[in-house]
Amino acid sequence: MIKKSTPKILLFLTALLIISVCILDFSVEKVKGKGFYPKTKRGYIFDRNFEPIVISSENYKAYYLIKDGIGSADIPPVVRKYIGSVLNLPKKGLIFISDNLSLDELNQLKKEKNVIIEKSFKRKLLEPYLKFLIGETFNGYGVSGLEKVFDDILQKGKPVTLSIDLRLEKKLYNLSKSFEEYNFAAALFDLRTGEVLAYIENSKAGLFNLYYPVSIFGITKRHLPDFKWTLGDENVIRVNNEEKINLWYLSKLYMDTICKIPMTLTLLHRKKQICNLEPNFLERKKN
Repeated sequence: MIKKSTPKILLFLTALLIISVCILDFSVEKVKGKGFYPKTKRGYIFDRNFEPIVISSENYKAYYLIKDGIGSADIPPVVRKYIGSVLNLPKKGLIFISDNLSLDELNQLKKEKNVIIEKSFKRKLLEPYLKFLIGETFNGYGVSGLEKVFDDILQKGKPVTLSIDLRLEKKLYNLSKSFEEYNFAAALFDLRTGEVLAYIENSKAGLFNLYYPVSIFGITKRHLPDFKWTLGDENVIRVNNEEKINLWYLSKLYMDTICKIPMTLTLLHRKKQICNLEPNFLERKKN
């Protein structure tokens, strides 16, 4: 078992897991036709098979306007049931009714005078375990994770299609449950395209974003250029004359070596194959 007191063992096992899954052939079924993108205020986020990960649904809030001369006895029954006691109501002004109305309730309240309806869009993450990657929104703006990275696109109501395959993601998530008491991180890549097919982290520390000396991975006298991708800059840093990289960078270096060309990692769905593996590469690795 991996213990919290043995971070070096965790590091080596994490790196080993990345290298192991990279060499496997994670073929993905081709998607026929085009995805259906509902018109929403903020764009949906889909997986590579157009399965929704994040949606925006209509949400309605209702208020009742109390005017001078309107007493508590004048409030219609359909409104009164939402506000409970009428003893402490203001003499005039808006009072809150509800922020989660059903369509039936909405239609009933629309018929009443002095009822004000406010329409908004509610963001819903359909796969809660992906919150560490997807991030959050506030007042309709992306403030963290991919919601922030692709905020300009999503704000225009356009969808974002990720390279993530939810079928593989769920399998990786179920695997991570066996390590709930420990720091665990893993990623699956498609060597041919550089796409991230699945990625999971149960550690707030972010194991893939921590930096480690290149000597741990047996990397010496190698040119280490910086690279950028969906999750931001992955720079090589130097501490006490020693280069350090994170696990995203390690994955890229491995792909570069196997493919013999500079590879670009991506979390966006990429249909074009970039890496032309040798015909017997996968068979050789399996043997």
